[in-house]
Amino acid sequence: MNEKCNYTKQAENWKRNSPISLSDFVARPFLFSEIKNILKNKAVLDAGCGEGYFARKIAYKCKSITAMDLSKGMIKIAIEQETETPLGIKYHVGNVLNLKQIPDDSIDVYISSMVVHYLLPKDLNKFYKEINRVLKKNGQFFILLCHPNLIDLYKDDSKKAIKLKNKIIDLKDYNKKGLYYEIIMKTINNKSLIVGFVNYDLEDHKYSINNNNLKLNYIKEITVPKIISLEAPIYSDLIGDKMYLFFKGKKI
Repeated sequence: MNEKCNYTKQAENWKRNSPISLSDFVARPFLFSEIKNILKNKAVLDAGCGEGYFARKIAYKCKSITAMDLSKGMIKIAIEQETETPLGIKYHVGNVLNLKQIPDDSIDVYISSMVVHYLLPKDLNKFYKEINRVLKKNGQFFILLCHPNLIDLYKDDSKKAIKLKNKIIDLKDYNKKGLYYEIIMKTINNKSLIVGFVNYDLEDHKYSINNNNLKLNYIKEITVPKIISLEAPIYSDLIGDKMYLFFKGKKI
């Protein structure tokens, strides 16, 4: 997996201790609500942690937490934050397709937030194989990713805070599986962040999960709630849109 969107160059714009982006207001709070009561005495891995925003939110609840990201710039900021305010988080530069720093059967809770939609369909089996390898038996995994229908929301360029970086010219192929798109997303402080996603088929995930001795307990579509108009009005025209998926499962 190669670093997309040049997150190292963007790293300073992602630095935060309070929500600034749509996923901070909508997706990550949902993830927190799902895991907050199961982290006590657990060894946790945050795979694709960015600059450590979510890892810092949950560190106080865990027995131990390791966080890794492909971007050296993001991890540099995360380590600086840990040095300034120690929370016991161990940070590494690493690849979700090869978690070489993580021993077999060592993790109770695996978290991946807004990462897996960067993977090509052919890499999903490697991704879930690594989850199986690092999880203890009956260990749980929690995954946030962009909704597979996301491209349908942006193809007409009508959203204010989120725009496709490159215009879709050939509409007949715009939703072809495996195509990679980048989006310019405005934050609540009016900075521009570049994020990306690969068009995928949900069945590819289900197949790879089942193929790696993992069980998918449930899938949840996450929509933008009405309260966003009060919390972050810049995203008000996204209310009701299905923006994210959430997977919850375990190692059998």
